[in-house]
Amino acid sequence: MKLFVFVLSVIFMVAHIFAQNITTLVPPPKTAYSYGELPPFSLSSQTQLILPDSVSPEILRAADYLQREILLRAGISIERKSLAAYINSVPPVQFPAIVLVPSDNAFYTVFRKKTLNSIETVPSVQGGYIADIRSREAVIMFNDYDGAFNAVATVLQLLDKNAKILPACHVWDAPDYPIRWMFSQHNLLSDNNISKLAAIVDTMIKYKMNGIQQSDYKYNIIDRMTAKYFANVDSLKRLCTARNLDIIPSVCNIGWSDGILQHNVNLAEGVEARSEYIVSGDTARLITDANVSLPEGGFENVNAQGKFPGWGFYDDCFKQDKTTFHTGKASAHATDVRTSNAAGNARFSRTVNCAPHGYYVMSAWIKTLNLQGGSFQLLAIGKDAKGASHTLTFTALDIPPTTNGWLRIETSFNTLESASVSLYCGVWGVNGGEFWIDDFEIRPAGLTNILRRSGAPLSIYKKATGFRYLENIDFAPVFDTIAAKSNGTFGPYHTPPALRCLPGGWLRNGDTILVSYFHPFTAVSNNQGNGSVMVCPSEDTLYNILGDQISRVNNLYKPENFFLSHDEIRNLNRDSSCLRRKISPAAILADNVRKCDSIIASVASSSRRFVWSDMFDSLHNAVNNYYLINGDLTGIWLDIPKTLTIVNWNGGKKEKSMNFFARQGFRQITSPYYDAGTSAAIRSWRLAQEGIENIDGMMYTTWEADYSQLRAFGYYAWGAGPYIMHRPLDSAALGKSSASLIANIASDPFDAADSIISAAMIIHEASDLRPRRIAMQRGTQQNLWTAAADLSNEDWIRYSIEATNKQGLTRQTPHYEIRRESASAAEEAFEPILLNIWPNPTLGTANCAFTAVGAWSINLTDAIGKTTVAATGYAYFPQTLHIPISTATLPSGAYRLTVTIKDRIEGTTLIKR
Repeated sequence: MKLFVFVLSVIFMVAHIFAQNITTLVPPPKTAYSYGELPPFSLSSQTQLILPDSVSPEILRAADYLQREILLRAGISIERKSLAAYINSVPPVQFPAIVLVPSDNAFYTVFRKKTLNSIETVPSVQGGYIADIRSREAVIMFNDYDGAFNAVATVLQLLDKNAKILPACHVWDAPDYPIRWMFSQHNLLSDNNISKLAAIVDTMIKYKMNGIQQSDYKYNIIDRMTAKYFANVDSLKRLCTARNLDIIPSVCNIGWSDGILQHNVNLAEGVEARSEYIVSGDTARLITDANVSLPEGGFENVNAQGKFPGWGFYDDCFKQDKTTFHTGKASAHATDVRTSNAAGNARFSRTVNCAPHGYYVMSAWIKTLNLQGGSFQLLAIGKDAKGASHTLTFTALDIPPTTNGWLRIETSFNTLESASVSLYCGVWGVNGGEFWIDDFEIRPAGLTNILRRSGAPLSIYKKATGFRYLENIDFAPVFDTIAAKSNGTFGPYHTPPALRCLPGGWLRNGDTILVSYFHPFTAVSNNQGNGSVMVCPSEDTLYNILGDQISRVNNLYKPENFFLSHDEIRNLNRDSSCLRRKISPAAILADNVRKCDSIIASVASSSRRFVWSDMFDSLHNAVNNYYLINGDLTGIWLDIPKTLTIVNWNGGKKEKSMNFFARQGFRQITSPYYDAGTSAAIRSWRLAQEGIENIDGMMYTTWEADYSQLRAFGYYAWGAGPYIMHRPLDSAALGKSSASLIANIASDPFDAADSIISAAMIIHEASDLRPRRIAMQRGTQQNLWTAAADLSNEDWIRYSIEATNKQGLTRQTPHYEIRRESASAAEEAFEPILLNIWPNPTLGTANCAFTAVGAWSINLTDAIGKTTVAATGYAYFPQTLHIPISTATLPSGAYRLTVTIKDRIEGTTLIKR
C-alpha cells in the first residue's frame, strides 16, 4: 500500500484555506488529524442530514440545533433522510451528507471501519464522540445525546466564516469531566436577563458546557410570582433544552436567608440583647450607657498642637478641616496617607467599657476624593473578661473613589460577652487620594428589629425584685412593624417600637426594668446595614416554607439536579430555639442539611443534590466559633449525607480541601473564577484537581456577572494538558527500519508560560507485547515532534503517543493499530468496481460512483481516444467515492469513461446531449 508521508504544512493546508483549523478548536479534542489530500466538505442546498429511523428525543434536539444553526449562519436549509435508505441506496447517493450514527445503531460498524484506525471506537465516557469529515460525507458517531451535542458543537466551530465549508478531518474526543456548569444569579423576572442568558448559553454550547446553576432569588417566593415570570422561565427552559443544557436550581438558602425570611421575618436566628429601661409617662425609656459613646466624633475640637482629643489613637494623616464638614463646623481630613503610614491605614479608634449583650448601631458620614484602593470599615472588636478578643462587626462597605457629597455608613453589633469594645472608623490599605470623616457616633439600638417567636422570647423583669412582667397584661404587645416590612433584610437603624404600660398592670411609672430580647445579626453589611441574615434552623415552621419552595421549584423544572444553598452561615446556636436543644452547632446544622436533603428526595427521588463546601470544610468555615456561631462546627462532615456532591470553593487551600473531602468519601465539583479577570484562577483549580478521586467537574462562578472567561473555562473544564494531533501511520510503515512518526503537540493556549517538555511513541509489537518507548524530538516547526521507529520485523503493532507539558500534565492518545497483512488483503480481495454514472445521457455534469481502495484514476476519452477529462486520487480503505464529471464544454456525442484501480479497469459509455 502507498505510504502516506505526514508533512504538517501539507496536512493543514486545505484547512487553512477553506475552513477553521482543527488546531484552533476550543476546547481542543483529545486527538485529531486532517485529511490534507481531500477537498473540504461543502454545505449546499443539496446537503442532507442523515438520521436513523429511531432515535431519542434528545438526539433529535441535537439534529434540530445543527439544522437551525446552519440555517441561521449560512441560510441553508438541510433536509433529513433515513440512514437505512442512505446506506442501501443504489446507485449511491450523490448529495453531500451529514450523518448522525449512535453507537448502538446497526450501521455504526460500517462507518467506524471507514476510519484510518481499525480499532477506534467512540470513547466510552459520557459525552464522547467521533467526527469524521470527508469531501462528501461528515459522519458523527456517539454513545449518548451528550456526545451528539458535543460533536455538533465541534462541527459548528469548524465551519468557515461563511458557514459553508468544513475541513476534511477526523476528531476523536471526550470530556475529562461530565459536569461543566456556569453559575447564574439572573433575575428571571427581567426580560433583559432572558436576552442576556440567551447570549450566554450560545457561548456555553460552543465551548461544550452543559449546565446552568441558576440561583434566582425569586425561587424563594415563587408563590408571589406573576404570569410574566413563568413565561420567562419557560423561555429559559426552551433555550436550555434546545442546547442540551441542564438547569440546576438553588433551594434552601441557609445562610443568606432573606428570601426565606420574606415569608416570616421572625424566623431569623436571634442574638440575645439586654437593656435597662425606666418607665416614665407609661412608656419605658432606654437608659443609655454613658461609657459607650464617642463624644469627639464630630471632630469640632483640637488642642494647641492641632491634635484631636478623646481618641485612644488615630493615624497621623488626619487634620481638622473647617471648610468641609457634614454638620457643625469641622471634620477630620486625611491626605497623603502613605506618607505617614506605610501600610496605608487611616483610622480613628476608641476603646470603651461596656455591659455584655449590649445592642448598638455605629455610623459615620464619609466624603472621598480620588480615593485609590483600600478597605473602608466600621469595626467593633470586643474583649471578654478573660481578655479574649472577638470581632463583632463584619462589613462590606461600598465607598466610591469620589463621593457625590457626603455618604452615610452604618453597622450594628452586639457586645456578646464583651467587657470592653474597641470602635474603629477609617480605611485600611489605601494607596492615594483623600477623604473626610464626620459625625462618627454610636447609639443603643434598643428594640429595633426585635424578633417575636417562642424561640426568641421577650422577657421583662423589675430590676429591684426580679418580678417578671407579662405581655398583654402588664405591657402592650411589642412588634416592630418596620422590620415586618423589611423582606428579611432588616435594613438600617430605625426608631424602635415602644414599650408601653397597660392600665391595671404591674408595670408602672418609676419602675426600672431589665429587658431581654433577640435581634437578627447582619453579616457583611453594606452602607445601609443590609447583608447576610441567617434563618433559625431549629424552628419547625422553616421546613414548611422549604418544603413548599422545593415542591414549587420541582414543578417548575423537574430538574435532575438540585443545589442546596447552605453557605457562609455567620450566626447559629444563639437563640432559645437552638440553645434548648443542648447540642452543638455542628449537630444543629447537620440535622438541617439532612432534613433539606430528605425533602428534595421526597419530591424528586432520583435527583442528585449539590451543596457549597465551606460550612463542611475543616480547612474553611467548619471550625470553632466561626463568626457569631456559638460553638463548634468541627466534625459536621461526618453527619451529612455522603450522597451530597460538594461544590468546593476553598481557593486558598484547594488541594488540601479537595483531598479532605475525597478522604471523607464525597464526590466533588470545583468552583473556579470569582471575577479575577483572567484565566489564572480557573487554571490553578484545574491543575490542582488533577489526579484527585471523585472529581466530577467544574462550575464557572462569577458574582459580578462577568462571563468574559467562558472560553478559557470551556478549555479547562473539558480537558487540559498537551493537545496531540497525529494521523495514524499507514501500513507501509511496517517493515521499515526507520518509519517516520510525526505529531503536532500543542501546549496550553491560555498559559503563556506553558510548553511541551517531552513526548514519546509507545509501541506494542506483535513480537513483544511489552511496550517500548521511543523518545520524540522537537522539530524545526512550532509544535512539531518526530520520532523514527524500527518496524522492520513487524507485521502488526499498536502504538500511542504520550506528551507532558511544563504544568506537569501528561496526556496520551488512544491506541492505533496497523497490520501489514490486513492492508494487502483488503486490496487483493477487492471486488469489481461497481461503476455507476448518472444522469446518462447528460447535459452538463454527470456523477460517477465506484468503490475503491488504493490509487485510482478516471479518464474520459472521445471517439478518437483523446482524453478530455482526467482525475486521480487515493483511498486509504475500501470506500464508495462520488466524483462529478463536467461535460459542459464538450461537444455532443459518445464518450468512454474508464476507472482504473491498480491493475483493474472498468468502463462504460457516457452520452453528452
